[in-house]
Amino acid sequence: DEMRRTGLTVFLDVSVEEILRRLSTDQVEGRPLFKGKTDPNEVREELLSLQSARRSIYKQAELRLAGAELEPTAAQRLIYQAWQKRSPTST
Repeated sequence: DEMRRTGLTVFLDVSVEEILRRLSTDQVEGRPLFKGKTDPNEVREELLSLQSARRSIYKQAELRLAGAELEPTAAQRLIYQAWQKRSPTST
């Protein structure tokens, strides 16, 4: 509730496979949740577990952007538009 009151909540809804594709080995090693997990299958299992545990919370976001094909600039534009609708006086 606090996050929704003070900002715009966004759920970037992509598959675990897409998340794995986007994460480099260095990025995985630098994340505390994956500490000690070097096997891609271990990382995949951890991501699946996290996604399952958090999905109901993620679905409460005001804006849901789905799909691996969404380009970063398109995502930025959609987030900006949602923010403008929410706060018409902000720039």
